[in-house]
Amino acid sequence: MSQSKSASLWEACGNTFLGFFISMLVWNFIAGPVANVPVDLWTNFVITSIFTVSSIIRNYTTRRVANWWEHRKLMKRIDKDFLQETFHKILRDKL
Repeated sequence: MSQSKSASLWEACGNTFLGFFISMLVWNFIAGPVANVPVDLWTNFVITSIFTVSSIIRNYTTRRVANWWEHRKLMKRIDKDFLQETFHKILRDKL
């Protein structure tokens, strides 16, 4: 089933923003203290935001390329079937 561009974008955004909040929590409460790396909340927010935007672009692009690839394969299959049926019909009509 094909997914619309807007649905791909909404899925990519929703998935990534969920990851954004999880990342903020993990860094503030687990990774930062364990690694003993002091980062204030604003710096963490900015860094996480940069990675979030890049993740949305990556997710959206990956989804669109995968959708294009599947559509391309489907069209090749349809074209092949159509050509075979047409060829067989021409042969039947001539014989």
